[in-house]
Amino acid sequence: MKFDENTGKQQLIIKSAVMEDAGEYMAKAKDCKTSCRVTVLEGEKKPELSPDKTDFQADVGRPFTIEIPYK
Repeated sequence: MKFDENTGKQQLIIKSAVMEDAGEYMAKAKDCKTSCRVTVLEGEKKPELSPDKTDFQADVGRPFTIEIPYK
């Protein structure tokens, strides 16, 4: 929990959410209470390269372009 002295507000800040952080969060102070549901989605993953060919040759000083498929 974080308390902001300027506004008097309390905050729950999850700086680096992981899948296990998903769920319902509740807070209660005297007669006040609140709750929320947090959903954590899976983030992007680095591409998986799967080249058909791994040995390339090209002329020195000339442009060379290859296409590498990825998932």
